Amino acid sequence: MLLSTEVQGQMVLHILQEDLHKPFQDGKANRDRIEDAIVVGMYKKELPPCDQEDVDNIISCVDELIEEFGSKSLIGLISQFTTTDVKNNGI
Repeated sequence: MLLSTEVQGQMVLHILQEDLHKPFQDGKANRDRIEDAIVVGMYKKELPPCDQEDVDNIISCVDELIEEFGSKSLIGLISQFTTTDVKNNGI
């Protein structure tokens, strides 16, 4: 694993915000689309290097959030986190 948990979490939120997890495949995140986006981000040097374990962890987190909150509830959850980040961290 090359990425910190914090960076993985930021990537999970970005994936959800940008709907990179859609269209769903068998009720789970679209693994191919997420992996492609990560590879493109690394080539463009917008993302730090990561390995397959990082990617698997990120996709697993996205799947867990979809399963726990459902796709419609994720919108409110994401806006809550991003609003809190803006207020607390000046992002």
